[in-house]
Amino acid sequence: MIHRSPLPVAATLHVLLLVLAADVAAAQPGHSPGELRPLGPEPHAYTTERGRFQIELSPLSWAYDRQRSGGENRRVDTFDAPFFFKYGLTDHLDIQIGGEFFVFERDHNRATGDTDRNSGFGDLSLRAKYNLWGNDGEGDTAMAVMPFATFPTGSSDIRQRGVRGGVMLPFEYEYANGRTIEFTPSFAGVRNSDDDGYVFEYANLLTLTFEVTDGVTPFIEFESSVTTESGDPWVGLVGGGIEFVVNDNMVVGPAIHFGVTRGADDVAVSLTLVVRF
Repeated sequence: MIHRSPLPVAATLHVLLLVLAADVAAAQPGHSPGELRPLGPEPHAYTTERGRFQIELSPLSWAYDRQRSGGENRRVDTFDAPFFFKYGLTDHLDIQIGGEFFVFERDHNRATGDTDRNSGFGDLSLRAKYNLWGNDGEGDTAMAVMPFATFPTGSSDIRQRGVRGGVMLPFEYEYANGRTIEFTPSFAGVRNSDDDGYVFEYANLLTLTFEVTDGVTPFIEFESSVTTESGDPWVGLVGGGIEFVVNDNMVVGPAIHFGVTRGADDVAVSLTLVVRF
């Protein structure tokens, strides 16, 4: 169903404000400053420690998509460098601001030989994450609520249509020592293809991790998304990578994903660095 007003975005911003106000008002003494939580790329169930910063950066990500539907024969390459700055407000709440330092898109039409190139700064995103339980390793599970909003602040040729907002629900279950199942459903309001209203988008990310030795954790994952817009194809990707713990405050994770549906990129490669201060 198409919504003719940006209600999903307004609801997202209200959730951000309510979560922040509730936790600041009810903040309780928490973990010792010396106790460090698991570190890794988002989304995950743990918040940044109170008073500390994190930077999550992908120095270069590349995606390739070959489009042949409807008589087309095009190759689209996208290079970008996404980032997020995170700060722990309380023992259970952090705030995050991020975007893309740059985006470069190359669209080559193999039939005509024409090539379009667009580049510039990406859109701005705001997120807040509230940990419901398991923040400091108690028990086998952890879960958080993470509302988010993305604004069309990027360069004119590459920014998204309108504001996008929703909520993610990261959940983790450690079923054996060093082995976890992570599931993150996401619910969002996004602009439709005609850019005259909003549609609902549901996405999920399923990740399996298995530590093979201290500080080396391979993972495999499946990601999918679908909207309520008629004729809009669902997107599915499978892939994996390895997380390397450099030290207590730094993690590096190369990853590769492959599209399993027509609506997904054929191949996506990334290298993510997470640093805590």
